[in-house]
Amino acid sequence: MHLPITINWFAVLVAGLLCMPLGMIWYSPKTFGTRWMAYVGLTPEKAKEDFHPIMIVKSLIANLILAFFLAVFFDWLMVADVAKGLMFGILFGLAFSVCLQASHYIWEKRPVGLFVIVAGYDITQLAIMGAVIGAWQ
Repeated sequence: MHLPITINWFAVLVAGLLCMPLGMIWYSPKTFGTRWMAYVGLTPEKAKEDFHPIMIVKSLIANLILAFFLAVFFDWLMVADVAKGLMFGILFGLAFSVCLQASHYIWEKRPVGLFVIVAGYDITQLAIMGAVIGAWQ
């Protein structure tokens, strides 16, 4: 069975790229970075020591894959404007990220604050991707 899909590849690229500065802002020391590092047991020195540029490349690839699948879902759901894209991005973040991660955090006894930081990032990321892809789908 072949399901035809129409994807705006430029929108997927822009949506994936936009999440890179979002991550830099979200996890910077002026926003949630200091608290996040404390939760995961990192120090600024250790983070610098462990950093490798390939980490950025891997994150970008993951963002592009996520944006691709969001575009596929949007095509199937006929989402073709900013407001619906934003709404579905937030809903997907709540449904997939929050619900899936909640069980892990409960069983792994991770701090609620860490959950809020990570899930908040995921919801924001999907909202931005949704708005971009929805606008250009």
